[in-house]
Amino acid sequence: MTTVGFIGSGQIGSTIARLAIEAGHEVVLSNSRGPETLADTAAELGPRASAATSGEAAVAGDIVVVAVPVHAFPDLPAAALAGKTVIDTCNYGPERDGPIAELDDQSLTSSELLLRYIPDAMLVKAFNNIFFRHLLSLARPAGAADHSYLPIGGDSAPAKAAVTESSNPSGTACWTQDRWPIAGGRRRARRCGGPRTGRSRTRRANRPARTPSARHWPPQRGEREPPRVAQRLAALSSALWAVRSFCQIRTIASMSSSSSGSMRYRRMASSSVRATFLL
Repeated sequence: MTTVGFIGSGQIGSTIARLAIEAGHEVVLSNSRGPETLADTAAELGPRASAATSGEAAVAGDIVVVAVPVHAFPDLPAAALAGKTVIDTCNYGPERDGPIAELDDQSLTSSELLLRYIPDAMLVKAFNNIFFRHLLSLARPAGAADHSYLPIGGDSAPAKAAVTESSNPSGTACWTQDRWPIAGGRRRARRCGGPRTGRSRTRRANRPARTPSARHWPPQRGEREPPRVAQRLAALSSALWAVRSFCQIRTIASMSSSSSGSMRYRRMASSSVRATFLL
């Protein structure tokens, strides 16, 4: 049984902790506010979960999950993480973390920046490209036909093997497929400050390769429903035209009641007919 330490126990951290417990592991949770603030979360997760300080979680964990904002990297317990397999789930978001020039110009990845603060850790990048709810909902039993894979990255083969081995036995999580080294992850990272669609980059084992017609508009017949936006705009245009016509009729009727407005009435009636045919 593996003990997984968590530095940061927010949405993604607590979700991974839940899956680790279902895989038969013990978890030690921590955050920046102190272990007392995690008492309810630990109680909900059950007897294999406990709360501690960040340093204690780092010491206790055979594998340590770092799930904190990038601006919190300097506060990590570097000495306690030396020689540990560390899973980096972090994404850089300049609106939250403040601008960091080396990340903005992509001369450095966030994982390379993390290694500056924990240089003796064996770092594996994972779980940064999936919405936490999807991580939980896509969990499947081992060997299931629709089992999913998440890409991981790292320079240490033993560390990547440890992450894969610790996660696969239960089959409850959609876990790993090795893809890139730490320095090559800059094109894979998802910026927290960018637009979010709720889509996650996972790969199903039995999903066929996409065809061009499934990726580009217009689709082949029967592939997708017609866009509802165009239908709604057409309905709105018709409603606005009806309101405009009603207002014009009311105006013309009120003007026709006075003899002084008869000439103006005829002009507006003529223009109204022309506008109707134009619309």
